[in-house]
Amino acid sequence: MKSKRLHYTNKIAEVFMKFGISTLTVDEIAEKIGVTKKTLYNYFESKQQMVESFLDYISMKQKTEISSVLSKNMNPIETLVAITKSIYNLSQTYHKRLEADIMPKYQENLQNIIFKRRGELLDFISFNINKGVHLGLFENDLDVDLTSKYYLFEMENLFLSQYRFMPLIKGENEIDQLLYYQLKGVCTPSGQVLLRNSINFRVNLEKQA
Repeated sequence: MKSKRLHYTNKIAEVFMKFGISTLTVDEIAEKIGVTKKTLYNYFESKQQMVESFLDYISMKQKTEISSVLSKNMNPIETLVAITKSIYNLSQTYHKRLEADIMPKYQENLQNIIFKRRGELLDFISFNINKGVHLGLFENDLDVDLTSKYYLFEMENLFLSQYRFMPLIKGENEIDQLLYYQLKGVCTPSGQVLLRNSINFRVNLEKQA
């Protein structure tokens, strides 16, 4: 039952991404998927629940991409950079199509999903910052918990803003600059070397000296 619901959630996601959300009826969703409305109602109580499952699908996709990043053989600074860019790219993929459909009708649903997944994302960030401290890449007196929360706060507000699908930061060049200035202050000298090697933003070191 669970795997079948996930199957239909994936199909619904494809339909929403192609046709939007607000104008579609359950009959139209079923038709585009190629099943009857009754079949969909075996797994979803309403269109509202389909939207909730779709939003959770986006969040789970983010989690899967981050897990993929963590499985690669990268140092903690490279990993944080990769995670940040992954979140940015995912937000870009969905906000262009769905911004008008999500707001304001499904804003509360989206907020609930974000809060639900926030703890998992915070764990990802905290794990890497803590690992960086042990490897001598971040200052050893760093408050890992507070730093992780601030890092997550910055990502949510700069990439997603109050509407979640409207990034304030546009383009990887701006992300590289943001990451450099955000992480530089907690890096050791060796960590700063890896930071500069992990981003495309090139700092004028002579001007800073």
